[in-house]
Amino acid sequence: MSISLNSYSPKTIDGKVCIWLQSYGWAPAKPASEFKPGEKMLYNFGSSYEVIEVTEVSKAFISVKQKCRKGNFYD
Repeated sequence: MSISLNSYSPKTIDGKVCIWLQSYGWAPAKPASEFKPGEKMLYNFGSSYEVIEVTEVSKAFISVKQKCRKGNFYD
């Protein structure tokens, strides 16, 4: 079986833009510039982190402080 590089490109499912997360599947997505405190971020393998604070925003990147379900904080 051959997999095209485009197989995992973002696509629209049920009217929502979705991205492929490894070992999770298709998940709704939005631009990082729209992240707000209190929202959950979902990563590969289903890891979920809560956005605590948006610490820096530029045209090139966004920096957030996050909390994992174990209570640890990450930037």
